[in-house]
Amino acid sequence: RYIQHSARVLFVVGRANQQERAQILDAIFDLSREEIVKRVQAGTLNKTVLAAYDYVHDIFLGSEEAQRPAMPSQGKLSA
Repeated sequence: RYIQHSARVLFVVGRANQQERAQILDAIFDLSREEIVKRVQAGTLNKTVLAAYDYVHDIFLGSEEAQRPAMPSQGKLSA
């Protein structure tokens, strides 16, 4: 699968804990965004996985720049 911003994958994986890494990689390479949203809503995936997916795939929700998925500069991933 081609990923335009492949360096972002390394960035989010490098900052994630072991459990988040597996979920993020599965989401990025194997799941659709719709499936990720369903799993987050069901509580089977962490919100950070959706944030990481959106960041890697340059997905912006809404028209405001504030809606851009942002990855934190320190610590754990957050959503």
